[in-house]
Amino acid sequence: MILLALGFVLLAMALCITAGASAGELVQTRLNMAVDLGAPVYQYTEEGNQPQEGELKKSEAVTPSVGSRFGTILCERIGLKAPLYYGDSKEILMRGAGQYTGSGLPGEGRPILAGAHDSGYFAPLQNIKKDDIIKVNTSYGEFQYKVTDLTVKNASSITKKDLEHTGEELVLYTCWPFGPLTEEKTQRYFVAAEKIAGPVLVEDEYEK
Repeated sequence: MILLALGFVLLAMALCITAGASAGELVQTRLNMAVDLGAPVYQYTEEGNQPQEGELKKSEAVTPSVGSRFGTILCERIGLKAPLYYGDSKEILMRGAGQYTGSGLPGEGRPILAGAHDSGYFAPLQNIKKDDIIKVNTSYGEFQYKVTDLTVKNASSITKKDLEHTGEELVLYTCWPFGPLTEEKTQRYFVAAEKIAGPVLVEDEYEK
C-alpha cells in the first residue's frame, strides 16, 4: 500500500482553498456546479473512448496546459463529479478541482495532488470510505484509484516535499471541517488512493 504523502503538499497559499474564499466565490462555485452536474461527463476526444490500459507515448497524449480542463474526477458511490483543471488558482477552484502543477499527471507513476472547495465540488468527500474507487477520466486515458487512507492534518504543519518519489498515488484534499464557517479553517482533509487501473505514460525514445 502506498502511504499518504502528507508532507509533499504544495505552498501554504495553495492549501487555503476555502478559508480565504468569499461568499461570492462560493456562490459562483455552486452555480458552476449546477451546470456541470446537470450535464453528461465531457468526452475529451471525438471518439469518446480513452485507453484504459497499456502504454501511451507522451507525444501521442493530449496532456494539459496550465489553466485548461483535462478531465473529470468521479466516485459514483458518493456522488462525486468534479471537472479537473491543470493548475489551482482561485479562478480554477471556482470552476472545479485544481491539480497542483508540481505533482505528476495520471499515468506518470508519480503522486498526483488535486484540491477543491469543501462546500463545493469536494463536499461529497465527507462520505468517502477506504476501498472506494475514484475514477479520473482525462483527455488521454481513463484511470482508477482505490482509497487507502483518510487523514486530517493542520495546514500550518504541512510543508513542501519532493514529489518525485516512485509510485502513483492520487491525493485529493479540501478544507476541514466540511461546511461553511465564519473563521479561517486551519485543517485539511486528505484522501489518498493508489492506482489500480489505467494506461502508463512513457517517454518517446528521443525524449529519454
